Amino acid sequence: MGFWTWRLGILRAPFLWWQRVVNGFEFLRTELGSRVVVFRCTHYEPTTKRCDSYESRPLLCRDYPLEHTFDAMPQLFDECSLRMVDKRAAVLLRSLEAQGLPPERLAELKRKLFLVEAEDAAPSNAP
Repeated sequence: MGFWTWRLGILRAPFLWWQRVVNGFEFLRTELGSRVVVFRCTHYEPTTKRCDSYESRPLLCRDYPLEHTFDAMPQLFDECSLRMVDKRAAVLLRSLEAQGLPPERLAELKRKLFLVEAEDAAPSNAP
């Protein structure tokens, strides 16, 4: 959210109204440090994990999470159904495991680099 929209309630209220009425986003919470407003989308179907208005989705949805794809360690909201997966995740995972890192640090890196799913899909070296 922009600085002035964040700071001034007279601007924030119409922004939140627009998101609720036009886009179908229900307000959940704000994250003060990063000026982020978290919404729940009423068009998302948790059972099918699909948008019921995909063809007419707002620009915000079309851009997310593309804006994060070039981050070294992209962070998505826990509520988000999208997951980042590196095409070379299995190679990176093997390289990290070969470094002899403490288990806690290795687990943290696997989580932050989205390698946990790759670990499940990585081919085993066992004969």
